[in-house]
Amino acid sequence: MEVKLKDSDMTKMNNLNEKNKWAISKEEIIELTRKHKIANEYDKALIEYRLTDINFHTYVGLLYHRKYEELEKLIEEDFE
Repeated sequence: MEVKLKDSDMTKMNNLNEKNKWAISKEEIIELTRKHKIANEYDKALIEYRLTDINFHTYVGLLYHRKYEELEKLIEEDFE
């Protein structure tokens, strides 16, 4: 089922990403992964949107398919 995000929520994510200069820290991505595991479908989609907006497409694919262990390994490799 595709989740339709509110324009206001997408704008908040865009603004947050712009404020962070389109970057994310290792700690932030670990926290987003943790939140994604327990989130409702809307919040999962919002996390995926935020990461898509900063071009973390591989991470989004792993989150979408609930491949959390694989993502955690990739995070460790990418943020060495």
